[in-house]
Amino acid sequence: MVDCLEKIATKGRIPRTEAYTEYFATLFAKRHPELYASFMDRKCPRPITLRQFRNYTNQHTQFSRDVAQNAGLGRRTPKGATLATGPGEYYEIDATGGRVHIVDSQDPELVLKTPLIYLLIDRWSRMVVSIYVTLRPASWEEIRIALLIAFTPRERRFKNLGVNIDEDRWPQGRLCATLVMDTLSRNAAGQKRFWVATRPY
Repeated sequence: MVDCLEKIATKGRIPRTEAYTEYFATLFAKRHPELYASFMDRKCPRPITLRQFRNYTNQHTQFSRDVAQNAGLGRRTPKGATLATGPGEYYEIDATGGRVHIVDSQDPELVLKTPLIYLLIDRWSRMVVSIYVTLRPASWEEIRIALLIAFTPRERRFKNLGVNIDEDRWPQGRLCATLVMDTLSRNAAGQKRFWVATRPY
């Protein structure tokens, strides 16, 4: 990625989208012909996304001043845990209230429960590693269950539920280097539910 962007940027100013398109259609296709052919036949998702291309080249490219301007690189470089250099490095976990309500059969206006949906997403690939829907209040125990769903074999877990999911269709998540969470989670009324800090897992 870096070599391709450097080579293109030395010729003049070019949008990063064009550099990405050039890289994917030439160098990537040459280095990974089977994967590229599978994508072109619509048998798999795009192996390298524009976002991944941007993140990687931002972190690993060192240009002269003129070439950096041609490549669309600003002087500011991302810091901290905002970017990931590969799959499994950062997982993001978030919880949100669903728009589905369990109501009383005798009084449909009375909302009994609102499900809470946990999502665990790989920052690099944006793959959803885990989905967990619960009627229990937000807690560390609920987060633990969401993580267990991510890191346990799919076939063994979903076979008991009668769901046809295997490792090929939805790969099992691997233990991430860092788990990133919201600094604060609130319920629908805006009240604090629980406080979680960004920390390594």
